[in-house]
Amino acid sequence: AHGETVRVEITVAPDAAPGPRELRLQTATGLSNPFAFSVGELPEFSEPLVKATSPRPPPGSAPRAPIDVTLPVTINGQLLGGEIDRYRFAARRGQQLTVITQARALIPYLADAVPGWFQATLTLRDDTGRELAYCDDFRFHPDPVLAYTIPADGHYTIEINDAIYRGREDFVYRIALGELPFITSVFPLGTSPVKPTKFALRGWHLDAHAAPQQERDRTGELRLSVQSRGLRSNSVPLDVADLTATLEAESNNNSATAMPLAVPAIVNGRIGRAGDVDVFRIRGRAGETLVAEVLARRLDSPLDSYLEVTDATGVVLASNDDHENKSDGLLTHHADSCVQFTFPRDGEFLVCVRDTQHRGGAEFGYRLHLRAPQPDFALRVVPATLNARAGGSVPFTVHVARRDGFNDEIALGLLDAPAGVVLSGGRIPAGQDKIQLTLTAPSDLARATPILMRLAGRAEIGGHTLVR
Repeated sequence: AHGETVRVEITVAPDAAPGPRELRLQTATGLSNPFAFSVGELPEFSEPLVKATSPRPPPGSAPRAPIDVTLPVTINGQLLGGEIDRYRFAARRGQQLTVITQARALIPYLADAVPGWFQATLTLRDDTGRELAYCDDFRFHPDPVLAYTIPADGHYTIEINDAIYRGREDFVYRIALGELPFITSVFPLGTSPVKPTKFALRGWHLDAHAAPQQERDRTGELRLSVQSRGLRSNSVPLDVADLTATLEAESNNNSATAMPLAVPAIVNGRIGRAGDVDVFRIRGRAGETLVAEVLARRLDSPLDSYLEVTDATGVVLASNDDHENKSDGLLTHHADSCVQFTFPRDGEFLVCVRDTQHRGGAEFGYRLHLRAPQPDFALRVVPATLNARAGGSVPFTVHVARRDGFNDEIALGLLDAPAGVVLSGGRIPAGQDKIQLTLTAPSDLARATPILMRLAGRAEIGGHTLVR
């Protein structure tokens, strides 16, 4: 169990926009790692903190009585070892209930737990205790989301526990409960800054007349949500590219009906049914290199893509199932495909996209990028917070995600650094994907002051200087 508890009171400004924030704690010895903190729109209910200090009931004793809540509500809770938390509410016949859980979204990893996160499960019961619905995930996301139509007026109970009944102070959760808007899929999965895009949304409690809203999150990613019934829905990620996309046209299931494309191209497509294959015909010149990349899973599509490049007769020249995207640290299944391929001769070639598990449906959308290589890189710094005494030095690691064959040296430097801050070892050698550096604090640092700094990587690519 964790040995220290700090209790703080947080006041949210009346005009604060809903959504995630980062919370850190500053003490005399430094700044903590960041934790997720959510600003919601619903009334908030917090499970009584007295539970954490009360004695644990003996094995075999009756379960604790459920806590009464009123819909709509966001419930804040915490599971200790072996616990099941229960919340009871009144609902009416025909009410379409949405239950949205945040657990791994709040604390992504638990270093000494297997699996390495809080694997929450939800169970909905009627007042007799009969199970009506159960959920332990939402597609490939570990946090469960449940939708259920209430069969009769009465009282119901939602239960939450860990899948293997673990628990301790960091098994925290938020449950949004009520008739809440939720987007389950969007098509297409991207947009262009030069041309407006019309989106088709699927989900629950979505107002048909509500206009989708696009905004950048704190990581710079473009996300889409809707305002429905006076509430903001969840947000889903979008791919943004300067090139206007082409819509896939069925039937393009084989070489005879392949859809012709001129490279470079972006295709908005979907594997519309089980066993569907989308085939595209392109022209290549001997010695030219093509990058064919599928964006689906990282855009919240359930598609587990498989990509092939063949000659005009169907002979496979290159293929890929899963291409690791090292810049996305929370993705545990890198299900998107990418092929970098050099044409052996002039002629026509086929690019084929399908689902590895032969599934399909309206939500199995993808974005297929066909382009020349664009060598690039992205940087990630670990840990996210460095604590150093005046004049002291601290080590940290920089990871680099290299793209499209870029393997050259990267020079590193600090931006926004005050005088006296020194970076040692600021160079990632060619071919390496991580390096350990040292940061030295100014010797005249008078007090514990948080300093926000950015790390910049500089590389020469194709005669141009690229800074990330």
